[in-house]
Amino acid sequence: MKFGKYLDRHSISAWKKKYVFYKQFKKQIKAIKRSLQEEELSIPITNLDNKNGDIELPKIEVDGGADQVPVITRINNNEREEKKFEQMLKEELDKVNSFFLLQEEEFSKQFQEIKHRVEIVSAKTSNGHGDDSLTASQINHHTGENFGKTISHLFHQPSIRKRFRHSDDTGSEMSTPVPEDAASKAIAYAGSAETYWGGGHLKYSKIRRSLKRALEENYREIEVLKEYVTLNHTAFRKIFKKYDKVLDRDNSTEFMKNISDQYFYKSQKIYFIERDIEQFYKNTFKHGNRRDAMAKLRVPKDFHASSSIIFFTGQFIGMALILFIFSVRYMVNTVPLLYFTPNYPIDFLSMFILFRLVFLPILLLWYMGILFYICNGKNLNLMMILGWDARSHITHYHILAMASILTFLWTLALFLYSYLGIHIDGKLPILFPFLLVLLVLGVLLCPFDIFFRHSRFWLVNTIRRFFFAPFLPVKFKDFFLGDQLTSLSIIFSDFEYVICYFVSDFWTRDDICWRLNPYLKPILIALPHLFRALQSIRRYKDTKQKIHMVNCGKYSMNILNIVASSLAHAKWGNTKATTGLTVVWIFIASVSTIYGTMWDFLMDWGVLRRHSRHFLLRHHLFFDHKNVYYFAMISNVLMRVSWAFNLSFESYPSKTKELIVFATAIVEITRRFQWNFFRLENEHLSNCEKFKAFDLKIPDAFPGIGKNSSNNNLVSLDQSVLNSNNNNIELTPTLYRVSTTTPPVTPPLFDNDNNNNNNNNNNNNNNEEEEVKQ
Repeated sequence: MKFGKYLDRHSISAWKKKYVFYKQFKKQIKAIKRSLQEEELSIPITNLDNKNGDIELPKIEVDGGADQVPVITRINNNEREEKKFEQMLKEELDKVNSFFLLQEEEFSKQFQEIKHRVEIVSAKTSNGHGDDSLTASQINHHTGENFGKTISHLFHQPSIRKRFRHSDDTGSEMSTPVPEDAASKAIAYAGSAETYWGGGHLKYSKIRRSLKRALEENYREIEVLKEYVTLNHTAFRKIFKKYDKVLDRDNSTEFMKNISDQYFYKSQKIYFIERDIEQFYKNTFKHGNRRDAMAKLRVPKDFHASSSIIFFTGQFIGMALILFIFSVRYMVNTVPLLYFTPNYPIDFLSMFILFRLVFLPILLLWYMGILFYICNGKNLNLMMILGWDARSHITHYHILAMASILTFLWTLALFLYSYLGIHIDGKLPILFPFLLVLLVLGVLLCPFDIFFRHSRFWLVNTIRRFFFAPFLPVKFKDFFLGDQLTSLSIIFSDFEYVICYFVSDFWTRDDICWRLNPYLKPILIALPHLFRALQSIRRYKDTKQKIHMVNCGKYSMNILNIVASSLAHAKWGNTKATTGLTVVWIFIASVSTIYGTMWDFLMDWGVLRRHSRHFLLRHHLFFDHKNVYYFAMISNVLMRVSWAFNLSFESYPSKTKELIVFATAIVEITRRFQWNFFRLENEHLSNCEKFKAFDLKIPDAFPGIGKNSSNNNLVSLDQSVLNSNNNNIELTPTLYRVSTTTPPVTPPLFDNDNNNNNNNNNNNNNNEEEEVKQ
């Protein structure tokens, strides 16, 4: 692999602009080579001794006998190109040094904050408190005066008073002023990343877990910063090596000696921080066990799927396809699919709803696997966007493998039901669909460490947070999953029907579940939209930004559309009333569609920018072909109006329409799959503009930021505070302090007077990395 592609693949996409501009250097080296070739072909100037001191160009004879001055190529072009190369080197070194120092200071500051808060919380046990909570006054007693001064100092920094950062639904950061008495209110209000305050006490165990996760993320930041150093140092070495090779020179040794003297490569501070994090984490959270501590701190390298995962995925897909073909084979001449009233198989309508209930989430799971595969190839930072743990998250290989297993189980249950339902009387065929539902729920809720327990629990916990929307702060993962559930809203109605069927209809055969369905179905389908609206209200409460209420209006229109649809399809016995309600439903559905479409384009995707360099799109595009965006915009509109297909089947019986509901649900999930690409892209680009590659949050014992506090009750220190002179906090006095100096001056790369000394002193300081295989 060529180094340019290697650099693109392994660089942090949010920091992309802060890496060495390797490709531009290659172009500049080629420009220097061209200038040298042009000078060799140019005509030398020989007559410079005229009386006037002017340059006299030699004349050459052309056709017709006339003398003419030749066109001389740029004689000084090579010198200009060389100087441009030197200027590029200086600018790139300044950029790398400055960014490295900024990140170094920030990560150092974060470790100080985490360490101090862990010591505060640990003071609870050392003073003999046996309960699992602490009052603010108890913590204040443990902290002492120094910490109080530190907190007061932080709150009175001008940059802190100006703004606190919040992440809204669109992924952008908003600013909210902090009250002037925030420092005094800090003692009165205790908070955390996820509402630690309860009943006048701080939940000690929850704060400790949050600090532990923050320390792990801080360690990962250090590891990534070390990789940043390695990649940039290797990039400079490759540039100089290519410079010597193309121009037939031997300057790379001298250049690399100067590169190795740069601050970003010489600084040992991050290694001291890394060592202290390891020591502190080992003693605080792992009882001195270094092996366990390092196993938890270290992040696995890039995952490469084993051949067994790919093999079993393909095997399950093949078996599922065969079973599905045989199922259709048995049903095609036996079951009238457009009419749900056959005698065989037994209770076909109820089983159709059951299989639909399981199939739609499996389809979305397939789509998610494909989505993550493409995002991984495009280097989108899904771990930070979705709040995954970098040490235990699953990859697209695991998602696709799980989807193939569930698809196989679904087709197996369908085959057994269709085959036995046609050949055997009784209720035995229904056993297999019932076991399918239990098996899927069992896999999702299994407490044992199998089937990717950490990722399953992440999903269950995010669903829990979604249904507690008004009471918990809203994160990106919460409303992202909520949007997926709005596209899966039909499964809430299906789940109610399946429970009702096995509780009642399976035994009594009185069809009561179907009679209750018209009343319960609109309520259950509207639930995801209701909770998304509540999330928007919670965001407005936390940030006071009116745009969240506009988003709430979108979901309110969806709820109104569901209500109007249910009334229009009800049996009123009055043709005029039915027609009037249908017209009202069509009008509301049209408004809801336009509302949702414009929100998709303007807010979620960030397109339709009037002054964009790409027509009707945005300035920065992550995908290469613009036609992809235009196709997505058109298809998004078409798939949003899939509700209109229901109008074509008004004459069909209500049971037959369940097949149409199934088809429109598939269309909606496909639209959501397409929507996810551009929503994640927009969020990723927003993070890149802020150079945000990590989501480290430090719970504060005394955030107390008043009624305008952020949804996480966290102080997000901006760069000026991270680089401020804070002498109250010190990590390892004998090793390093928080630096308040400006970035070091870049040493000159081209010092001709010291060439010999540089060559003689080029010892073991330059510990270069291994060559990247070409």
